[in-house]
Amino acid sequence: MQDKCYLCGSEKDLTRDHVPPKNLFRKPLPSNLITIPCCKRCNGSFSKMEEQLRILVSAGINRSTDGEWIWKNKVVESSFRRSPALKNQVRNNLATGKVTLPTGIAELPILTMDAELVKKCLIKITRGLMAYFYPNLNQSELDFDAFQSRQFKIVELIHSVRAPFIYDERGNGQFRFLRVLVDDDNRCGYWIYIFYDSMSFVVQHDFRGNLTRA
Repeated sequence: MQDKCYLCGSEKDLTRDHVPPKNLFRKPLPSNLITIPCCKRCNGSFSKMEEQLRILVSAGINRSTDGEWIWKNKVVESSFRRSPALKNQVRNNLATGKVTLPTGIAELPILTMDAELVKKCLIKITRGLMAYFYPNLNQSELDFDAFQSRQFKIVELIHSVRAPFIYDERGNGQFRFLRVLVDDDNRCGYWIYIFYDSMSFVVQHDFRGNLTRA
């Protein structure tokens, strides 16, 4: 792997960036977290966005016990205590929606968040994982898109793609991800992310001008 920032290509002021962000994991941190070169400017520019991503993905009502721990200890007891303004922002983003539960449909509070902010964080994770797993792929030629997806839609996507997905995880299931590159030069691909066995997202990429949502 080249010693340059995977986001902007700078060779100056390099740090090691955790992909995905280490704030998503409870301690002790997993020993196999991925780190790659990232300049201080790019790394620092995402810190607040990644904190909000953590709030969103740990807020799911069907989150795992690890997600529950993150919500209680890193969100409520840390982020909200440190920043009452952030707590108020999250409170204002709460809405009521219908959720399908094993016992039926119920109206529950749902946390909404700036879609573009979430999209930027997910694409950053994808670019970092691409730089780690496929360091020779020229990301500057690619367009990216990201969106939240329900579990059954992910199953449909996996069955519709004519290539095998590769499964991986970090933190004993705290962060699960699947990936597949579906053309000869690896420019077209899909990445599926599942946080705390709850919220799931899809990121796709293709050669500039060819991207259409799955």
